[in-house]
Order: sequence, then C-alpha cells, then structure tokens
Amino acid sequence: MATPPQRHSYAHPQRCRHPAAPTTSRPSGSNRRPFMIEFFLWAGALLAVAYLLFIPALLGKSGSAVPAQAVPLLLYRQRCRELQQELEQGSLEPEAFEQLSRELDLQLLADSADASGPHPNRLRPPRFALPAGEGLAATAPRSQGRWPVLLALLVLPFLAYGLYAHLGRPDLLDAPANLATAPDSKTLNENIQRLAQRLENTPDDLQGWMLLARSYQVTQQADKAQAAYRKAMALAPDNLDVKALYAQAVAESQGNRLQGRPAQLVADILAADPNHPTGLWLAGLAAAERGDAQAALGYWQKLKEQYPADSEEAKQLSGYMAVLGEPVAAPASAPKLSLTVNVSLAPSLAGKAQAEDTLLVFAKAVDGPPMPLAIVRKQVKDLPLTVTLDDSMSMAPGMSLSAFPQIQLGARISKSGQAMPAAGDLQGLSAPIAPVAGQTYTVEITQPVP
Repeated sequence: MATPPQRHSYAHPQRCRHPAAPTTSRPSGSNRRPFMIEFFLWAGALLAVAYLLFIPALLGKSGSAVPAQAVPLLLYRQRCRELQQELEQGSLEPEAFEQLSRELDLQLLADSADASGPHPNRLRPPRFALPAGEGLAATAPRSQGRWPVLLALLVLPFLAYGLYAHLGRPDLLDAPANLATAPDSKTLNENIQRLAQRLENTPDDLQGWMLLARSYQVTQQADKAQAAYRKAMALAPDNLDVKALYAQAVAESQGNRLQGRPAQLVADILAADPNHPTGLWLAGLAAAERGDAQAALGYWQKLKEQYPADSEEAKQLSGYMAVLGEPVAAPASAPKLSLTVNVSLAPSLAGKAQAEDTLLVFAKAVDGPPMPLAIVRKQVKDLPLTVTLDDSMSMAPGMSLSAFPQIQLGARISKSGQAMPAAGDLQGLSAPIAPVAGQTYTVEITQPVP
C-alpha cells in the first residue's frame, strides 16, 4: 500500500488556506548601505536639476533698464494717446480734452524739473524694465543682485541636511525592508479582538467573518476559527470556498485528520462542483490518509488537468503523485455502466416538502469514500421521476459506478440545497446492490434525516 505524502499544508497549489505571516528579518548594515547610497544619489540628482532652473535667471538678459528721467515722458505720451482715443470715440468732450491736455503738460514740466535736480535726501525713483531696443541702456550692473541668490543656493542644501539630521528620522531609510515585518503577538491579538467586537455590531459582514476565522487559525485558536467559519457559512451557504476553509479548520482541530466531518464537507463540495480545486485537493489528501492511493491519484489527476502542463502547480501535483505511484488506467475498451433509477416520495411525507426543494439522486460505494459516485440534481416538483446514473458522472478517475462491486442508491430532499445530509431533510436508501448495466432500480423517499 502506498504511503501518503507528507502533509505539510492543506493549501493546494492554487489557493492558500490563509496568508502566512511575513517573517522578513531586519537587513544587515551591508544590505542597507547600497540603498542609502542610492537615496543620496537620487537626492543629489534632483538638487542639480533644481539648480538648472536658476541658470536662465542668473545668466539671461531680462531687457534694458530705463533711467528715471525717461519715465515721466513715456507716461506722458501714453496718457496723450489714451486721451486722443477717447476724444475720437466721443467719450470725451473737446473742452474736457483741452483741460486734461493742459494738466498733462503742467505735470510733465513738474516731473522734469524734479528729475533734473533731485533733493539730496530724496530716494531715487525706481528703474523700469522695457523691451530690448527701447530706452537707454542700464548703467548699474545687475550682478550685484546675483550674489545673494548664489549664496542661498549653496547654503540651503547644507542647512536642510543639518535640520533633517537633527529633527528627522534617518533610520526610516530602512523602511522598505521593514514594512513586511510581522506584528508582535500582542498587537495581533488586539487587532483580532477589535475585529470580533466590530462583527458583533455588523454580523452580516461575510468578509469580516472570513478574516476573523483565518486570524484565529493563524493564532492557533481552532474552536474560535470554526465558530467564525460557521457564521460565514450561514451568510453564504452556497459558497464552496467558505465550506472548504471550514473543512480545513475542522481537520486541524482533530489533529490534522480529514476523516469524519471534514470528509463529509469535502464530499458536499464535490457534489456541488466536481471540479472545485480545493475540494479535489482535500479529497486526495483524505484518500491518501486512509491508504487509498488510487482514489487520491484520481482526484489529483483531475485537479492537475486544470493547469497548464508546464505550470508550477502541475509540477507540484506531479511530485505528490509520484510519492503515491502512477494511477492505474482503466482499459480503453471497458464499457460504461449505466443504471436507471425510479424515484418517488411517500405520500405520508408529501406535506413536508416544498415544490422548489432540491432533490438529489445519487449512488455511493458501500465500502469506500462517502463521496457520491454519480449524482443528479432535480426538484421536488419533478417527482415522481426516472433518472440515469452512469460512469460519465464520476467526480474523479477511479471513482465510477463500475469501479466498486457493491453500491447503494439514494434520493434525498435537501432543504438547504446542499449535498450533505442535514436534520429535517427527507431521504430514501436502497439496500446494497451489485450494479448490473441496463437494470432499473427503485428508490422511495420514506423517512426524515434525524
């Protein structure tokens, strides 16, 4: 009998059970040094680019300066043109035009007199910049105002570095390497407690319950993790991913064993979706756990077919399958077994079923895994009915009707729509039979599930 592979994780190659807590250690000084050098190189480059923006202001020509003596004349000419335009447009009467013109002439004479003989204590009027070629050339060198700017550009970087070294946090240069550091257990437990308290006020938060359950798993609180998963399953009873995570949590609580309740949950998952990746992975683990290598290989082969042949997931599955050995292929010429099943509901139970309730007709091995070998979904309103169960409904290679000498036929009305029996469901089971191709069998639903 093949030895099951060492089970270091329930997570199959595609989906992880829960994100593992990062354990990145603090980098050594030699690892930090290149990052610090890179930081300062980038800072220096940005500073150099900023300095380039000052070059046009320091070296470029901004135009010609006009002495103060020319300013009154320029203003006089501008104002004369404005008055002339107002007169031509009719917005200024001729008498007003003459009056304003005389006032401008007097003002120009007064300004010219002031400019030709300024008082020793009077401040010199400002010089106005005009476009090049208009006015007189500047007589005072502009370089007098450049030195303060140059001095400021040289001093500011050193001043900024000194302030940063004194008031800043240079140690945060290591932050990219430390962001993945896992929180300590006290902080983690406090966060879990806050999440649990929040969910008491928002009990309909599915994602919150999922996060709480995974958090309990990480902190080895199996009972609380199961309770949180049950809350999530109540909110999303048809979510197979939630049910798979719940199966894993139950298995962990019973010493990492999948037999019993976890195996029933896995069977329920594959009954609803025969290709569910996590369901196939867990079913293979359960089969390997009980020593059924052929069944385990069948589940994992079906899971492997969902990935590209050269993918990492397919390679990992091949490695697990190699531990168990190669699957035994069925003869190509082997005929497919097909059974006809007539299903009816006992009249005494007719009032206990609704027309829209789910009806499951299935076959399972008498001596084998609890997972159905074939299953058909209908509704109560379809009763009585006749269905066909055959090998093409197999959920995994090696798990077909013809692979087992004795099977049991059954029909169940599921109130929840799930394949796993629950209290309140109605069911009927046949006696163990040796299946015969083409034979017609009868199943009557006669009793409630306790």
